Amino acid sequence: MYPNPLWATRFRVAPLSFVLLLLPVLLFATPRIQQKSTDPNKALNLKSTPSPIKVDGELKADEWVTGALVKDFTEFQPNEGSTPGIKAEAWITYDAMYLYVGYRVTDEPSALRSTNGKRDEVWSDDWVAIALDTYRNNSYFLLLGANPSGIQVDSRGNGNNDDSSYNLIYTSAGRKTETGYEVEMAIPFSSLSFPNKEVQSWGVNFLVNHPRASRHMYAWPALTQNNACTMCQFGTLENIKGVKSGSMHYQILPALVGSNEASREDSANPGSPFTKEKLGLKNMEPSLNLKLDFNSNTSAEMSFNPDFSQIESDADQISVNSTLALFYPERRPFFQEGADLFDQESGFNFGEPFQTVYTRSMNAPLVATKFISRQGQSSFGYIGAMDEHSPIIIPLSESSEVMENGRSISNILRFKQAMKGGNYIAALLTDRRMPEGGSGSVVALDGKINFSPKYYFTYQLNGSRTEELNNPTLNNEYGLSGTFDQGRHTVALDGETFTGHSGKIGFIRQSREWNFYFGYDAVSPTFRADNGFVSQNNFRQANIWQGYSFYFKDRFITQ
Repeated sequence: MYPNPLWATRFRVAPLSFVLLLLPVLLFATPRIQQKSTDPNKALNLKSTPSPIKVDGELKADEWVTGALVKDFTEFQPNEGSTPGIKAEAWITYDAMYLYVGYRVTDEPSALRSTNGKRDEVWSDDWVAIALDTYRNNSYFLLLGANPSGIQVDSRGNGNNDDSSYNLIYTSAGRKTETGYEVEMAIPFSSLSFPNKEVQSWGVNFLVNHPRASRHMYAWPALTQNNACTMCQFGTLENIKGVKSGSMHYQILPALVGSNEASREDSANPGSPFTKEKLGLKNMEPSLNLKLDFNSNTSAEMSFNPDFSQIESDADQISVNSTLALFYPERRPFFQEGADLFDQESGFNFGEPFQTVYTRSMNAPLVATKFISRQGQSSFGYIGAMDEHSPIIIPLSESSEVMENGRSISNILRFKQAMKGGNYIAALLTDRRMPEGGSGSVVALDGKINFSPKYYFTYQLNGSRTEELNNPTLNNEYGLSGTFDQGRHTVALDGETFTGHSGKIGFIRQSREWNFYFGYDAVSPTFRADNGFVSQNNFRQANIWQGYSFYFKDRFITQ
């Protein structure tokens, strides 16, 4: 969760033009202080193992003889810079197929927290993990770990916005010992995405989670909250030779869902026989999912009449006292994979960005396609879908109208360029069109500029063009009436065409003690995002938030 502003003031006179004037500066600004992507004094020169390591949770000296040793962990939460209260050691090596990681933690066995729960549901346990930035571009890292029982925890993120729904295929095993616990992991190179070159150099961080009266976390190399770029503090894995990411492979997943029903011939007589209705083709719903992984960097996927019946149901939300559309998170695996690329949140640690991409706007796709490619510091993504039941959100200044229409075709393009020091710039294009007329397009630019380890600037600029449906039936069904933009346009879907804009900028200090956020948001009354989730418009808002954290070592209250 992001901290909410302690107070916010809405301005009705300040135009957005000054934000647009900043565009050349945002595009070409170079931070005055360059942050190092890794710590050169924290480098591990890896040697390959002559034989595969058996992952059974027991660290055998003869198996790990070539492993690089990691020790001297440092606490970064809550007592930053302190020596850990336990002893932790890690080893890392590799062969042609796997990256091997082993941990030995010395601790009181009776105090260990280790449950045999589901994957990614043991974050409150003791666990160990490795964080990998395989491109060393400070764009994102993979966190791969396990608890003392070998139950896996993994996520993908940048240290601020991490996605624990991301799952990578790897093997892990753990066991409790008389002096603590041990964990072994084998991470297939075929599961990882990394540059295509003979000798690899990756960013790395080793982590230990130690929850007791407080949640203590230890890292190697040491991490500090006084640097907003987490990955800039990583060490390096050097001299990984002769490994390849996954080769081309494909998946074909057909499905056939059938249903049948019967009713009493005489509804007034409970003893009457059921109608005899055979299960026919009209009761069948075939679907097909095709996925082609060209390598670990590039994949394409297509789904025909996808079946999402096995997806976890949405949590109930009460809408009685809300005049705005309700937001539900995306749970469909087809849209979840690669979602971080389309996410515009990565620069906003304070305050929510405008949700210009909301894949649930593709409600019931008949056909959906997706293409994801990550090449070095550049990433490209595409999502296309033909939807049979298209939701429409009409945002207004104090409320929103939500309705459902028929078929639509959506296309979403995203490009992101990562730079040193955790900086990035990205562009987005979305377009949705309906066969009977009506369309909505958004062009967006967002990015992050680090001026120093503690200070950075974030921005998001959006422009939209909307051509409404001309649909009297929907107007009557949903009772659409009234006007907006000072009476220039009607709320009803009557074929109007208009353009809109929105913008968000923020100047942020992020450190261990003193943090602040100065931000400005502006949304015109005609801004809409047909492939996004914008439930309110027509406002300008300045946000100011600041806070100071006090830390107490070895006290009842730690923060």
